Amino acid sequence: MAKTFFEKYKNILITNFLVSPTSFENEWKDWMGKRGDNEQSKKDFIWSCFNQMIDLFAKVAQTEEDLYTKQKEIYMSMWGFLIDENRDARHIKKQIHACDLRIAQARNRNSPFRSEIHVVGNNCCAECDKIDRKIMSIDEALSKQLLPYAGCTRENGCLCCYADMTAIDGNGRLIPK
Repeated sequence: MAKTFFEKYKNILITNFLVSPTSFENEWKDWMGKRGDNEQSKKDFIWSCFNQMIDLFAKVAQTEEDLYTKQKEIYMSMWGFLIDENRDARHIKKQIHACDLRIAQARNRNSPFRSEIHVVGNNCCAECDKIDRKIMSIDEALSKQLLPYAGCTRENGCLCCYADMTAIDGNGRLIPK
């Protein structure tokens, strides 16, 4: 028997984000008492749980890299949730890409070498080919937030991604900071 939408995302919260099953059930009963036991209420509850997880990990993360890595995982689940609902998920995809950039920024802090961000077009569409191989600093990439690319014409959404690379000079040597 296939899992319901609610059961699928309940399982993700419990398995991937270590939500206590007892806590989940108690919060769901409280939510249901206030908002009812219907499909929309169930979806709103799951979405609320994801947002609680984002806030929680912001408080308990040991390092900046850990924070953005865990937030990216949560945003990936939220993205899947919206895809399952056939809803626009670009705003969540933007958060996933922002987490990638923040992870690169955190990793680069202790590196003696300069880092740069490359846009990888993945043969997404003709419009995305225009930004394929674009190179930026991490700060510029964070400022511009190019991905997902607004000009993308791919029906199912932009496939472009960022790649964090150590900068090299014309002779193939790493560029120190």
